[in-house]
Amino acid sequence: MIATSEYNIAFVLDGAEVPVIQHQLEEFGTVQVLAGMGSICLVGSGIQETPGLANRVFSTLSDIKIVMISFGASGTSLSLVIDERQIPDALNRLHAEFFDDVGTNEIFDVSEN
Repeated sequence: MIATSEYNIAFVLDGAEVPVIQHQLEEFGTVQVLAGMGSICLVGSGIQETPGLANRVFSTLSDIKIVMISFGASGTSLSLVIDERQIPDALNRLHAEFFDDVGTNEIFDVSEN
């Protein structure tokens, strides 16, 4: 996952790669590493075009600190970076919000097995 702005670039790496890449990037500027983070990615057709989707996601996770948000270029994914210890709770909450009532799921393709 990558997010950019005029002055910053943020991305997610596997922990094993961090020291080497951090050292290489420090040649170009200040590097800040946020250890202990994990990512969650919601994937579904029309994620970016669905009114209220972001509100449902962020309301469901309202008491969890989100440190990075990225919409995929294809418009089919929304990724979040949070404290890795909160991943199980966040996944359970999102599952309850979007999948507990399969008949009303308008975004994600879920079989009723």
